[in-house]
Amino acid sequence: MKAYKIFLDTVHGYISVPNGYCGKFVDTANFQRLRRIEQLSSRSLYPCARHDRFVHSIGVFHIGERLLDTIKSDGVELDESLRQSFLIACLLHDVGHSPFSHTLESCFGSTSDLFDVYKSYLVANGIEDQSLQKLDVTQTDVKQHEIMSALLCVTTYKDAIQSLKGYPALIGRMIMGFQYIDDSKSLENCFISLLHGDVIDADKLDYICRDKWSSGYQNNSVDVERIIKSVKLYRNNEGEYSIVYLKNALYDIQSMIDNKIYIIHITMPRNK
Repeated sequence: MKAYKIFLDTVHGYISVPNGYCGKFVDTANFQRLRRIEQLSSRSLYPCARHDRFVHSIGVFHIGERLLDTIKSDGVELDESLRQSFLIACLLHDVGHSPFSHTLESCFGSTSDLFDVYKSYLVANGIEDQSLQKLDVTQTDVKQHEIMSALLCVTTYKDAIQSLKGYPALIGRMIMGFQYIDDSKSLENCFISLLHGDVIDADKLDYICRDKWSSGYQNNSVDVERIIKSVKLYRNNEGEYSIVYLKNALYDIQSMIDNKIYIIHITMPRNK
């Protein structure tokens, strides 16, 4: 039996997903329904822009793997639990999307009410996270579907995540983009930013290329490979980690930012 399931993707080529991930996550009803939730809401302008949250999630998982490979190639040894948590977060980051994507997202209720539900599950499962309990979610840009995705990770997918040595609560933070305030968690914060960052992360690296490809609009090219290869994990004299990039990728990073700005304008309303 093959250890992986192979997906042929129009953007990234062949993507290998471990059978354990397929059985525990991809083959579940919550994930399969993403095949029927379109990524964009701009088909009236770009009739070919028809791709879904399912293939996007597979693409983000692939980029997450590539980012880990780049960091590992520099001789950085990562804890298996952190590695698994990051990959699972990449795969499940959109699993909580509502039907018709953002159109019905408000049906989940307000972000504050939904976040209260999320925090109550953490307490019920004995997960101590005081900084998260005190967080004023209304002062963040978190979306309802991100909280719902995180909620599924600490409930429906909790046992599956733990069986792969992942941390459900950390995965929730990665999906929502909530970094720790504790300096001892700087390494975890790096991987939170690599999925849900301000400028560059696995999510953006996939959807910018995918949205551009599907719409057919020819704008500045984004060299995803060069950006991924430029990612470095830097540790300062105090032992704190941060994500940095090689300067030879500055042009490609700027090109990605320009593409993001343009795509936001042509695809509104949409999320990150």
